[in-house]
Amino acid sequence: MTTFYEFSLFGMKERFQIDDGTWNVLRIHDDFKANLAPLNLLVTAVDTNRISLLMVASRLDDTARASAGSGDDTATSALAILHVIHDILGIANRARQPPRLETLPLDIRQRIYRHYFNTPSANPLVPIGPQANGFLGCNCSNPSSQNLVPGRQTPLDISLALTNKAIMREALGYLYTYRTVYFPCACNMAYHIRSNPILNANLIRVKFHWTGMAAPDGIQDLNQMPIISLTVVISDHTTMFLTANEQQMRRYFMSRRNTNALPGALGMFELLQLRDVPNVHVEQIAQWRGEPRCEADRHGLTRLLRDTITQPRV
Repeated sequence: MTTFYEFSLFGMKERFQIDDGTWNVLRIHDDFKANLAPLNLLVTAVDTNRISLLMVASRLDDTARASAGSGDDTATSALAILHVIHDILGIANRARQPPRLETLPLDIRQRIYRHYFNTPSANPLVPIGPQANGFLGCNCSNPSSQNLVPGRQTPLDISLALTNKAIMREALGYLYTYRTVYFPCACNMAYHIRSNPILNANLIRVKFHWTGMAAPDGIQDLNQMPIISLTVVISDHTTMFLTANEQQMRRYFMSRRNTNALPGALGMFELLQLRDVPNVHVEQIAQWRGEPRCEADRHGLTRLLRDTITQPRV
């Protein structure tokens, strides 16, 4: 005896003094089991009569305990209705559980990512360095260079992205698309672009400190990406590594030894090969180990980049 029809046939409502609200919930549950009533109707009925359902369930439990071993069907009938009420409450509770993230529409998931990652944000993302000595043994990413990172940096919680692989690709892809990623040196940039396929596929806003012996590799990698915003940060260390041509010239022209001109910086050729970058900015580090680069360098490089890398690809 588990159906509403059987409960009605044997007069269970009068026998156990079940109120109209609870009785109506039992009827809707029977229709739901027969696919004649939607789930939301059952959940609404349970919400409306939850207190009476719990009171009836408590009374039926007491009746079943008191009638156990009496020889009649009172305990069996009470337990049958009690079992159905427990089933109803279980269905309603499960229906209220939040849906899995991957079952939500894409626009809803992106709204969740936006609030979770606080995008857009003025503070750029700073990927963790691969090792103490940076990329390929460079010493660009030493602790003192952390002073180059603008603003106060706090660790970003990416627990949401660790839900599963699909969510990780989507969530981190959204993060890399809508936040500017800052690299403390071009070597670090080359490492992350080549070792992180999600970053490689979604990186469009870049800010990097132009320095490092792997500058040609890191800057050249940007040419394969649809970069829409590029900020180049220059300092005295930009000309710490020179192009092969500049090194050769300095061997024969002694007067060039002490020059600190940007055109000879390693990576200049690759930087000027970039195309289709609509937004270009150049910043300089005001104070960091030695004399800062002059404002003329920043203005000159800004004009040069805007005249070249903003041009469309041929």
